[in-house]
Amino acid sequence: MDNSRFDALTMAFGAVRSRRETARLFAIGAAAALGLREIVPASGRVCRLVGDRCGTGIKGHCCPGTSCRKGRKGHGHCVCRPGLTECGGYCFDINSDPLGCGATCVVCPEDTDCCNGVCCPAGQRCCGGECRDLTADNHNCGGCTQECPAGLTCCDSRCRDIQGDTRHCGRCDAPCATGESCVNGQCACQAPNADCGDGICRNFQSDAANCGACGVRCGLNQICRGGQCECRTLYRRCGVSNPDRCGLPDNAVCERNEDCCLHECQVSGGVGHCQPCLGELCEGSGYDFQCCGGLTCQVAPQPNLGYYCGGCVGLDWYCTNDADCCFSDCTGSRFGTCVSLAGGRCASNLDCRACYIENNCTNACVDGRCRV
Repeated sequence: MDNSRFDALTMAFGAVRSRRETARLFAIGAAAALGLREIVPASGRVCRLVGDRCGTGIKGHCCPGTSCRKGRKGHGHCVCRPGLTECGGYCFDINSDPLGCGATCVVCPEDTDCCNGVCCPAGQRCCGGECRDLTADNHNCGGCTQECPAGLTCCDSRCRDIQGDTRHCGRCDAPCATGESCVNGQCACQAPNADCGDGICRNFQSDAANCGACGVRCGLNQICRGGQCECRTLYRRCGVSNPDRCGLPDNAVCERNEDCCLHECQVSGGVGHCQPCLGELCEGSGYDFQCCGGLTCQVAPQPNLGYYCGGCVGLDWYCTNDADCCFSDCTGSRFGTCVSLAGGRCASNLDCRACYIENNCTNACVDGRCRV
């Protein structure tokens, strides 16, 4: 029933009522044929019901759907038009009207259709005399007579390819997981992802537990980037003695021992540093040296230069040959210094000339060699 007919019927009750109230009164009329007449007396109506007198001199016209059948003396009675049935004094097409549906004049729930004398279930519509679910009917998908082409299935009122739709894979409302694609109606991992036997799509480009292939796990302080295990930002390869490990060089800020390549993470003043050693401290030269490996502080042979670590020295002056240095080579200008040129040996960035002299310490020492 369209809105204009609703409004016309509502006016039949005189006072302004909601569409719900109108339907409620119709329902009462369907249950008892005289019900509406008792609730709304003739004096309160603006139209005449079925059976009411009509004709010249009688106030009011027959209600919508009815006509006045006149008698011999000029007066008559309101009757239903052909094809309509009386329901409580009003006339309805009981095959399609939701306000008077079926032989018992049932009022269908709001926003439902009367289809061939039966109220459709919620969510269905009347198509060709039958109630259809427009969200899942291949012949009435989204609307009556809207048929899905061959090979497509109606899901959520739209025709979809369930062989390749990741939201409806193989059947309606069967979505694939993140990283999966729908292939021949089956959810499968999408390249570069792969299933490592646990039903989860792993990204070989970034999964640190499956980096480049299933089961390839990156080590401590490493991440997976582009399918290769790499050191995290600020970390570096720890050298030839442990090339697969990533850590921080000496004196770098750290939080735990595992962060450091060679030594422990020592905390002082609330801040941890990767300390090179815990040896004897040499003071008074403008530099503070810790002599490692049992070495002792010695007075520098040149005046006003303080002390240095005798024997195998670290970052210090006064080496005369490579044997005097713990890790790097003896080089320098005026005085020998344990640093290396490009390609030379090193254990930390400070062992390389680029760091020590050029003040460019980032990745100066890589895998035990100073960068080229």
